[in-house]
Amino acid sequence: MVDSPEIGIPYLYKGLITWAFFWAFLDAFTIGANDVANAFANAVGARTISFRTAVSIACVCELVGVIALGSTVTDAVRKKMVKVDWFKHDPYVLALGMSCVNLGSGGWVFIATTLSMPVSTTHSVVGAILGIGIATWGASGVNWGYDGGFGGVVASWFISPILSGVLAAIFYLSTKFLVLKHPDDVAVRRGIALLPVYFFFAFGVVAGFMVMKGIPALKKTPYKVTVPVTFGIAIFFGIVGYIFCVPWTRRAICIFPGFFMDIGGLKEEDAAMHAKAFQAYSKTEEMFKMLQLTTCCFFSISHGANDMANAVAPFATVWMVYSTGTVSSKADVPMWLLVYGGLALDVGLLTMGYYIMDALGNRLTLQSPSRGFCIELGAMFTVMTFSRLGVPVSTTHCISGATTAVGLCNGDVGAVNWKLVGVIFGGWLLTCPCAGIVTGLLYWAIAAAPSPVAGNGFFSGYHG
Repeated sequence: MVDSPEIGIPYLYKGLITWAFFWAFLDAFTIGANDVANAFANAVGARTISFRTAVSIACVCELVGVIALGSTVTDAVRKKMVKVDWFKHDPYVLALGMSCVNLGSGGWVFIATTLSMPVSTTHSVVGAILGIGIATWGASGVNWGYDGGFGGVVASWFISPILSGVLAAIFYLSTKFLVLKHPDDVAVRRGIALLPVYFFFAFGVVAGFMVMKGIPALKKTPYKVTVPVTFGIAIFFGIVGYIFCVPWTRRAICIFPGFFMDIGGLKEEDAAMHAKAFQAYSKTEEMFKMLQLTTCCFFSISHGANDMANAVAPFATVWMVYSTGTVSSKADVPMWLLVYGGLALDVGLLTMGYYIMDALGNRLTLQSPSRGFCIELGAMFTVMTFSRLGVPVSTTHCISGATTAVGLCNGDVGAVNWKLVGVIFGGWLLTCPCAGIVTGLLYWAIAAAPSPVAGNGFFSGYHG
């Protein structure tokens, strides 16, 4: 293959870098509207916090994750679906492709968000990169295998929601039969007595999640370090829960009666669905609010630290090519780019986050603090486990699967909105092909278009 004469020449195609800057904003914007929103949807649906409070907390947590814990180095081609070395002969073609990835991925997630479909932004980026690879090299230019390839992504569509649902159901059924189904006063006493156990599991899963998934710098830490640290943190917070939170909760429940779900304002079909769900004593549910909010916050911090790369990695690659004129397997991520992506993400959550919070809140099944807490635990444990094993999974898929499974724990299939489940699953299946087709066609149309020659035709003012 003949090397392009542009290799090693930086700062070419200023128009490309300008448009890439805007497309990166679009991609980060839609991640905020879709991905971040699903982390807080259960808390809002359970009335643990209001929508405004959720947006405020999420904006802060995401920025903390992006700035304090975000990776400053990323893969030039996310998820390694296409070999970056294949573009070393023409680096600006790679820059064009990654710019199209931001536009194609962000455009699809924007459409899905307006349709209230919680989709995987990771898989949207993967699909967009597949489109670039196929448009450039054909089917042979894509890693279709399971280990690090597209086969693993397809498997995760089914594995992650099922496993997450099973774990969330186990957590919730244990809570339901040990605490919630007992008479009111007995349920409160049992819940308070088990608070240290819940603290142990909650902070143990959170600690493991942050070490294995949320903080990029710690992902390769050996098990002999992560396992003892995780258990140590879990035991510490279990003791804290016993010493401080048990007496505080006992007093708080006596003073503040709290409230349970209010289905006023819901659509008629949603109200009928909620009527089929088990509803526990309100004071018992109050105990789970703090635990649910804690898991939501750490979920959000982890998302900012880890998944923001879905938006900034393609633009970081464009910037790498623009500033050096060369291709590398790793691309430096400037701090200003992390901040830029974090702000775009917050804007997306603020302006369009209600679409997904509404869909995954009370429209899918009845939510409550205890349900939301178990859903978050099941999803986080699944993501943590598979991330450590190197299997690509989506937090969106895990949350959706866990929410559906907990809804089934009511013992009535009518307690789940199956029409919405179908819409959500359809969005999962469409994400990769739609993002890939749009991105591939856009990239191919631009890359294969006629290139004007200086001094000829229209660009010289000569039309004869």
